[in-house]
Amino acid sequence: MKSFVLALLPGLEEETGEFFDQVLNLLDQLSTTVSLSFFLENVWLILLTMPPVRGTALTLVSRRVPRLVADNGTSLVEVYPKADGYDRFCNNAWA
Repeated sequence: MKSFVLALLPGLEEETGEFFDQVLNLLDQLSTTVSLSFFLENVWLILLTMPPVRGTALTLVSRRVPRLVADNGTSLVEVYPKADGYDRFCNNAWA
């Protein structure tokens, strides 16, 4: 599973690329075919063990992982895109 997701991640490198939506839809179908927890476990393993594809894996995570919401309805984690192309995460629970 990890290898299959890893093989599809290059299709997410350019968000305006011609294959971006197709690869994202394929990964969505894969996440519904297997359990979502198993799919996300493999995505997190890729994030931890494969530095060259962390950027594209974060693209998938930022688009598809459900938001963490506190009891009062505020978001616990927010993503702030930066000019250098890397996202910064802010944990609002500690703010």
